[in-house]
Amino acid sequence: MFQGVANLIEPIALADAAERLDTPRSTIGVWVHRYGVRRLGTQGRRTLVDYWDLAAVEWCLRTGRAVPATPAERAELRTVAA
Repeated sequence: MFQGVANLIEPIALADAAERLDTPRSTIGVWVHRYGVRRLGTQGRRTLVDYWDLAAVEWCLRTGRAVPATPAERAELRTVAA
């Protein structure tokens, strides 16, 4: 799934994440709020989140798994899948 990215944090703007995950921007915003995706700050008016945390949420939802409650628990998915 996420080979070699166990400790990686990659800042990404919500619109860019939506394009990369091929998911509507509004859905990405809902996931950030609902699942507490790790926010890394802002760049101008753009909110930056951790791409790999967001990708873990997307993977869980796409594969029918429960989404872990915290970014730390989602990071464990990366080490299990690697």
